Amino acid sequence: VKELYGLDGEVTFRNVTVPCDKRPRSLHLGTATQIGAIPTEGIPSLLNALLPSSCNGLAALYIRDLILNPPTYAVASTIQGICKRMISLTCSVPDFTCVSSAKLVKLLELREANHIDFCRIKDVADEVLQLYNNPELREILKLLMDPTWVATGLKIHFDSLVTECGWVSNGIGEIVSMDGEINQDISSHPLIPSDFFGDIESSWKGRVKRMHMEELYEEVEQAAKALHVAVSEDFLPIISRIRATISSIGGSKGE
Repeated sequence: VKELYGLDGEVTFRNVTVPCDKRPRSLHLGTATQIGAIPTEGIPSLLNALLPSSCNGLAALYIRDLILNPPTYAVASTIQGICKRMISLTCSVPDFTCVSSAKLVKLLELREANHIDFCRIKDVADEVLQLYNNPELREILKLLMDPTWVATGLKIHFDSLVTECGWVSNGIGEIVSMDGEINQDISSHPLIPSDFFGDIESSWKGRVKRMHMEELYEEVEQAAKALHVAVSEDFLPIISRIRATISSIGGSKGE
């Protein structure tokens, strides 16, 4: 099962209770193999031929999961209703960031999530809030609750989802640095190559808001200034003397 769904070997399963009444029967193994729903060498995937080329990744996996594990008729009807509403929308829709929830949970549990992962989580939360704040999209968000419960096994109240998304978005936004934030520029001094500071500072600057690391930023800026002064005092006179010496004997000026 882990190999089929592309999960890591360390991923653990949990028991999820989903009512099975009035639920279509799953595809037979032979049928699923013949249409390529189960990846098999030498058999093309029917989904790749039917779905648009832009439908890939988690979106394609979700469609495949619906085929391999059909939901109840009620949930299937809800998904169909969502698709009909999406087709007739007259407003813009969010980008719908696709991230693996299992991967994010694992990274958070191991405390290995970086600023990019937190930005993705914030994007998902902001998109939920965007759906909620638009009257035309709010009904779609409400309809998405049951299909999401079936797909994830996590049942949450609609109001709780919106409240928690707002809390998550604000919490991450207060700590993680977003694009365009000021005071996150790489140090720059005329006598020192820009690549030097870029290699040292690009791995951490622009990740966390400066207000949470003000002392560290000041230490780095002072160290950069001290380095510039040291280069000016120790190396610039040597370079100037070499240039003057070469010029005095009639040769070309040294670089």
